Amino acid sequence: MTWISPTSRLLRCCGRLEMPLVTITTPEAVFSDQQKRAMIEKVTEAMVEVEGESYRDKTWVVLEEVPKGHWAIGGRLIGG
Repeated sequence: MTWISPTSRLLRCCGRLEMPLVTITTPEAVFSDQQKRAMIEKVTEAMVEVEGESYRDKTWVVLEEVPKGHWAIGGRLIGG
């Protein structure tokens, strides 16, 4: 199971313009590096499609991998 934040949060960093931050949370070691790159590229493309080309260089995508035993659904650990 992978969770993509339903809304992009806006950051203000170092006095720069606000930018969208999309967080993808996934169980650790489920996706290869190639699959992670593809996810990040596709999420960036989705933001550009919605917000316009000017958002390409402003879009932050963070991939968070949750270790085995630190993920639960319905009160039950997954992979623990």
